[in-house]
Amino acid sequence: MKNYKQIKWCSWKMVVWLFLYLPFNSIAQPPCKLQNKIIRRQSQLDSIPLLYPGCRYIDSIDIRGTDIVDLSALKKVSKFNSISLSSTSIKSLDGLDSLQYCKTFVIFYNDSLENILTLKNTKTIEFISIAENNNLLGYEGLDENCTSIVLHGNNKCRSLKGIKAENLGALILYYPSLETFSGHKIKKVTRIEIVNPEHIDGLGSFDVQRLEIIKSDFLEDIDPVDSLQNLVKLNLALNKNLSMCSIDLVCRNLDNPGFDLQLIWNAPGCNTKAEIRQKCINSTNQNETENDLSLSPNPVHESLQISGLDGEVPFSIYNQVGALVQKGNTSGDVDVSGLPQGMYILTFTGATFGDKTVFRFVKM
Repeated sequence: MKNYKQIKWCSWKMVVWLFLYLPFNSIAQPPCKLQNKIIRRQSQLDSIPLLYPGCRYIDSIDIRGTDIVDLSALKKVSKFNSISLSSTSIKSLDGLDSLQYCKTFVIFYNDSLENILTLKNTKTIEFISIAENNNLLGYEGLDENCTSIVLHGNNKCRSLKGIKAENLGALILYYPSLETFSGHKIKKVTRIEIVNPEHIDGLGSFDVQRLEIIKSDFLEDIDPVDSLQNLVKLNLALNKNLSMCSIDLVCRNLDNPGFDLQLIWNAPGCNTKAEIRQKCINSTNQNETENDLSLSPNPVHESLQISGLDGEVPFSIYNQVGALVQKGNTSGDVDVSGLPQGMYILTFTGATFGDKTVFRFVKM
């Protein structure tokens, strides 16, 4: 009886071991390495289940050519290290319903492709590039599964609707034909790169840390960037008509060592920090005129003179990272001799000035 119980217990242990171990062991199996990674004909694709029976993990496959109309031969594959679909005649990604993981997924020049909804079933795509699919109608399918996304052209995709992510690593947009950059459900993104945008309307919908705007033939200003309060790096390069970069976000951070501003071959006015600094000062002068106040000298060495004040009023001075560095009351004279060199913001608050009046000045 004792031996019977031991045998029974061992049998149950074996069942549990098989249940727990075999699935993970099968996942750990090495990938199927196709003898011919480039698939040009539908018949080649259809032969994969016959030549590689039981294959669930393919190392690399390149499917190309107008003869390809159906991906159902891959319906049991759950993992690719790399898959490329180019110049095919597929209308959707049906056939990839079992896909759970893909390291690199490239989809380009598929003129019949209308949607990528099947990707909603995928748990993880580390990098996906979707380019020049001229009949693709939207990006629904790019869900929480994607880590880095590259979108190039896709002229019928007029918004980013359908893209969702809690924390996207990178979003790279080449020649976007978007009506607006809003409409997505991306909560945070580390880096956005935009190449040759016609506009950047709606860009403030992103919570982004690093932004690159490159080679635009159209942009003259970057006003929507002013809403990106968590931005720590801004790269503006080769934007031949971009001359207005003196938005408040940039002016406040010109001398901030924690803010990386890179300027390369833009239009005059946005080519150097010195050019932007001068425009920041000029915008202060405009502010003064609108409020019947004047501030001088600017830049300043020791003392600011503010004319137009009606009696003694409270003031505050903030540095380039928004920290309060000085406050007090003044009827016209503010001693700033103790401040380090850099750009500062001087504010007056009170009923006389509405909610708040803001001036920028440079301490030399």
